[in-house]
Amino acid sequence: MLDDTHLYISTQEFDSLLALSRGTGAGAIPPEHRRRLVDLGFVRRVGVEFLLTSNGRFRLMLGN
Repeated sequence: MLDDTHLYISTQEFDSLLALSRGTGAGAIPPEHRRRLVDLGFVRRVGVEFLLTSNGRFRLMLGN
């Protein structure tokens, strides 16, 4: 489950997470957002794609 540090992402990072969930290409997401979302465990990289993890889907459900 997520701890408190995972609950705080910027509005822009949340928007990037939402965009990835909608199938937006990773190239449209700032690299620093991709890195942070991967580091937080919300997204994982598979080849050239970035896929949401269960924690990423949960974070979207929490809203921003």
